[in-house]
Amino acid sequence: MLSKIFLASILTTAALGCADHSNHLPHPHARRDVPPEEVDPGRDVNDWTYEVSSDWAYINPSEPNLPVNKYLDWSFSAHDIELHTDILGIGTEYALCQNGTQQAPVGLTSDQGFSEVHEPVFGNYEGNVTGTYYNWGYGPAFTPMYNKSTIYSLPNLTFDGNTSYMVGWHTHAPAEHPVNGKRSMAEIHFVHADTDGNYAGVLAMRIDPSGDIDSPFVSQWPWTIGFNETRQLTNVQQDLDLALQEVVYFDNFWTYMGSLTVPPCKEGIRFFMAEQVLYVSNAQMQRILGMSAYSTRIEQPIWLQGVNE
Repeated sequence: MLSKIFLASILTTAALGCADHSNHLPHPHARRDVPPEEVDPGRDVNDWTYEVSSDWAYINPSEPNLPVNKYLDWSFSAHDIELHTDILGIGTEYALCQNGTQQAPVGLTSDQGFSEVHEPVFGNYEGNVTGTYYNWGYGPAFTPMYNKSTIYSLPNLTFDGNTSYMVGWHTHAPAEHPVNGKRSMAEIHFVHADTDGNYAGVLAMRIDPSGDIDSPFVSQWPWTIGFNETRQLTNVQQDLDLALQEVVYFDNFWTYMGSLTVPPCKEGIRFFMAEQVLYVSNAQMQRILGMSAYSTRIEQPIWLQGVNE
C-alpha cells in the first residue's frame, strides 16, 4: 500500500499512510509504453492483507517465515484475544493494530453531528500541480513533484495553528469509513505531512456513482495504467482544488484522531471526512474499480479518537 507512505530522499523518512508517495522527485522518463522484457509483473507481496486486517497484530515482520499465528492452529474469540495478548505476540511491530486507542477507520453517523472545532483551512490549492500518476497496488494514486526547498509551494492544510503539505492522494475501494452504516463504493485520501516528514492530516472524501455526469476532478486522471501495472508512472498535471469544490470545501465534516489504516497502524493522525460525497459518472466509477483491488480495513471501535471533539 506498498504498505506505508514515506517522504524519502530529501525529507526525513517517516511512515505516513497507505500508498507509497515517496516518488515525489521529477521523473522525466516516466512512460506507459514499457518494452516487453520489462512488463510489469503485478502487485508486490506484503506480509499483510486487507482481507484479514483483524490479524495484523500477530504478524512479526522480523520473523517473516513464521505463520500468522505461530502458537496456535485455532483462533481465539475477540474476547479471548484481549485476555491472551501475551502469548499471541502483541509486542510486535504491528501491536498497535490490535491494542491501539486511536485506530482508523471508524464508523460515522449523522447522530454525531458535524465538527465545530479543528476547522481545516486550505492554502495554495488553486491551479495545476505537476506530479506522477500511478497504481499504488490497490487503485489510482498521485504524488506531486517537490523537494525540500519547494515543499512550501504545495497545496497545504492548516488546522489548530499547524500547517502540513499535500504529499499525495490515493483511493480505497470500497470506502474505509462507513457513514450511517453505508459504505460508499470508494474513498479518496488527500495525504498531508509536515516539513519533517511527519504525517499530520488526511482529507477523506467518499466516492459514489450518480448517472452520466462526470466528475471534473476525476476527468483529469489519464486512465492509461492498468490493473496490474503497479510500477508504471505517468507525468500529469492536476487541479486538486476541483475535488475540494465538489465536496463544498468540507463545509460540513467529521473529524477524529486516527491512525495509518495499514500496518504498523501508527496513531496521532487527524482525519477529516467531508459530509458531501464526491460524485462520479457510472463510467468513471467503473474505471476506478477496474484499476482497484480490495483495500478496506475492518471498522475500528470508537475509543479515544474523540470524534468531533
